[in-house]
Amino acid sequence: MKAYGPSYRRALVLGLGASGEAAAEFLVGRGTHVLAVDRRKSSDLVRRTRGLKAAGADVRLGVGDLQSLFDAPCPGGTGEAIDICVISPGIPSESEWLAPLRRTSVRIVSEIELGALCCTKPIVAVTGSNGKSTCVKLCGDVMQAAGYRARLTGNYGLPLTRAVAHADGVDWLVTEVSSFQLENVSTFAPRIAVLLNIDPDHLDRHGNMATYTALKSRIFDRMQEADTAVVHEAVLESVRRRTRGRPRWVSFGTSPSADYRYEPGRVGCLTEEGRRTVSLVGTAFDNEVTGLTAAAVLAVARTAGIDVDAWQRAVAAYQPLPHRLQEVGCAGSVRFIDDSKATNIAALCAALRMVDAPVRLIAGGVLKEEDVDRAKELLAKKAKGAYLIGASARMLESVWSSVVRCERFRSLREATQTAWRESDAGDVVLLSPGCSSFDQFRNYEDRGNQFQRIVRTIEEE
Repeated sequence: MKAYGPSYRRALVLGLGASGEAAAEFLVGRGTHVLAVDRRKSSDLVRRTRGLKAAGADVRLGVGDLQSLFDAPCPGGTGEAIDICVISPGIPSESEWLAPLRRTSVRIVSEIELGALCCTKPIVAVTGSNGKSTCVKLCGDVMQAAGYRARLTGNYGLPLTRAVAHADGVDWLVTEVSSFQLENVSTFAPRIAVLLNIDPDHLDRHGNMATYTALKSRIFDRMQEADTAVVHEAVLESVRRRTRGRPRWVSFGTSPSADYRYEPGRVGCLTEEGRRTVSLVGTAFDNEVTGLTAAAVLAVARTAGIDVDAWQRAVAAYQPLPHRLQEVGCAGSVRFIDDSKATNIAALCAALRMVDAPVRLIAGGVLKEEDVDRAKELLAKKAKGAYLIGASARMLESVWSSVVRCERFRSLREATQTAWRESDAGDVVLLSPGCSSFDQFRNYEDRGNQFQRIVRTIEEE
């Protein structure tokens, strides 16, 4: 693919996770001298970066002090010798590790900013606290049903720079964007941007809801009149006040005034022939939580020139993603559902609303917020018990025990087996932690996979 966008002589890439590695590869492929740095020096990272070294990147691992890079002669060079710095989303902008970098005039960008700067394809960008991956996948499915070639990128699919480097023959890039990535964007301007919701999340990093909302709103800052912003009606006015962008605003929600309205069992929208209602009955979107996602994707589809029929075919054929309300087993008449991706309390509440049976809830881990009280009403209505694990177990018990029977466990296995033994016919054992996984697991996938293995042993008994 012919190179497009700005070129750089020297670039610094900080953090060699998936997006950092992709950014370094992308820049090397465009003839940039790349200094790729990570504080870690694990055997896995050494192995993964061999290809980068072979391609010509200067890879340095176990770097505890960035100042040494700026004091060294080129190619590490001085701050002025580096044209651009690509920073991993895992590194907070306020990290002390970055103090030497902040004393220079080097431009700091996220990997999605770099990819978008060099992209010739239209981008659909999706953000929100919950439901982003489902929205991205459904967007891709709808485009495929309409005959378009879409590539899924960002936090779902390929890193954006890798997708841009191999975008020949692609019509659309659909990109999942997090608040971490939006910390370091200034020119990112998708053709269509979706904001699904804003619930307390990542407040351990962002500090408060005002900062978190402002970061989410940055996705619209560079959009122009020809671009379209698809926003949940509950946060539309708040976002419009915060953004400097001038897109066409489209709302989705449950009120009669929403441009795309979810109602039980259907989504309604205005078409050239008048208001049209499309059924969701029998699909994975036949509920208020994912039904709103379907409404947002219908707005994306129609903005992209895709007809309602293609959207409806994709909705009917949709298969839920792993670890997102995924039914993973059944023992007797007790079902087991893996919702390990629920890493905040809003996602836990969504799961409780969506499960159509009495729940034995397995929750806990590392809390990213303080307000866990808002789950109490749903727990009182839907849960027969809360089986708590991880660092937050004691705290969750202290708050929730007034509305549901709570018990703490040392491991996911103990919690799951006890929930199963105590279940009545027709109950659901639901893993929906409401917390991140890093106290006991590598990530939410590891947590969900371990749950599924435990379920298989129960089924075999």
